[in-house]
Amino acid sequence: MDLRALRYFVAAVEEGTVSAAAERCHIAQPSVSNAISQLEQEFGLTFLIRSKKGVTTTPSGDVFYTQAKSLLQHAIQMQQVFVDENEQESFSLYVSPTVNSQLLEQAILKLKQQSNVRFNLTQTLQGADIKLVNQNLSESNEWFFKLEEHAYHVLMPEGYLLAYTEAPSINDLLLQPIIERSFCEYGEAFSQFQQQAENQLNVVATVENEDWAYALVRAGIGICIAPMDAANPPPGLQYRALEDFKPLPKVTRTLGFAIAKDHPKRVTLEAIFSKIAHAVM
Repeated sequence: MDLRALRYFVAAVEEGTVSAAAERCHIAQPSVSNAISQLEQEFGLTFLIRSKKGVTTTPSGDVFYTQAKSLLQHAIQMQQVFVDENEQESFSLYVSPTVNSQLLEQAILKLKQQSNVRFNLTQTLQGADIKLVNQNLSESNEWFFKLEEHAYHVLMPEGYLLAYTEAPSINDLLLQPIIERSFCEYGEAFSQFQQQAENQLNVVATVENEDWAYALVRAGIGICIAPMDAANPPPGLQYRALEDFKPLPKVTRTLGFAIAKDHPKRVTLEAIFSKIAHAVM
């Protein structure tokens, strides 16, 4: 009996479909189906009833799920008990400059909750074990584990007139002093929209990370366009959704962890980030 097959089975039961289980475990759907079928053949029982709507457990499946869940949790506990802290595995973590300190703190807390390995921050993108980046910066040979999705907003100092302008346009935006984020993934797309406007971008400062941009906005130097969690905005700032400024569309970014599919310690990393991905669903 394979622990990985048990994990696929548990995922299928909890997600309700094989396709969702495959997405959660970051593998192909046939691999999940084959693993579950092999478990059923091994025990000579039917654990899941398949239908177009998904999967449901049989009475045997209910019992097997409870036992499988317990066994997987016990395996995790054994790892935690027998791993000497002085021999903890250590991984390098690259953090994109689009990640502000608040998001970095949340991401690190998620890592600590799901693992007992060490993570060393690095400024080097190439060769990093793990990357905390936007999804469009992950490579085809990497797994991407989504953490959060944020819409782009226009960030302004408190009391800024633009925050109260009715039906603003891109021209109203371009008249403002802009703090440019040099690492912005959508800078080129935004430049294309400028071609539809009467004015050009009025850049008064360029910054290399998110926290600096917030600081300059709070200081009244200008405004900036950045992704933001509207439920937890940066303190001391006002904001409006980017799509308020016609004809700009709604733009979002997806933040998460990326790891190489062929990483030498892929199994360890996959286990950690599968748990993180499931925790944020």
